Amino acid sequence: MQRSPRTITCEEKARLLREHAAAESDYYRAIHVLSTALQSLSKLNSNELEDFAAGARKIVEDAWEAVERHTSEHGC
Repeated sequence: MQRSPRTITCEEKARLLREHAAAESDYYRAIHVLSTALQSLSKLNSNELEDFAAGARKIVEDAWEAVERHTSEHGC
C-alpha cells in the first residue's frame, strides 16, 4: 500500500509536535530543578544551572521552529 504525501506530511508533523512536547517537558523540569536548587547553591553552580535552563529553552524554541517550518513547507 502506497501512502499519499499528505499522510506522510501529517505523520511528520505529529512527530515534530511530539518532539516539541518532550523538549518543553524537559525545559519545565529543568526550570523546576533550577528554582528549587538556586536557594542552596553557590553562585558558580547557580550560573551553571541557569546556562542549562537556557540551553533547554533553546531546544524548545528550535523544536517549535521545526514544527512551524514543516507546516509552512507542507501546509498541514
